[in-house]
Amino acid sequence: MQKHIRTRDMLELASDIARLLNLWAIPKEQFRSLMYYIAEQGNTSDEAQFLQNIATKATDYREDIMTIAEQLEAKGIQLGRQEGIQLGEQKGRQEGEKLASLKIAQNMLSSV
Repeated sequence: MQKHIRTRDMLELASDIARLLNLWAIPKEQFRSLMYYIAEQGNTSDEAQFLQNIATKATDYREDIMTIAEQLEAKGIQLGRQEGIQLGEQKGRQEGEKLASLKIAQNMLSSV
């Protein structure tokens, strides 16, 4: 798998991965590690579709795949919130600096 992790789109390999999982069963913990590795390090145009393709073809792992998908979704939501907070803080600082500059300019004009 490490050999193919830089493939342009791992979605292209989903069927092959599912076929291999059906041929050679691996322990669930190892399977989860593999899926997280692919999701975090691999290039895929659509993580949800990638996981769905594997879940459809490697039915023994369907429950684990859905759990992984839910966890990745929660992680994405959390990252989105953090980004939103950072952007909000940045915008707040910019507006605060602008107001402070305007106040300084008004004070300078009123003292002239």
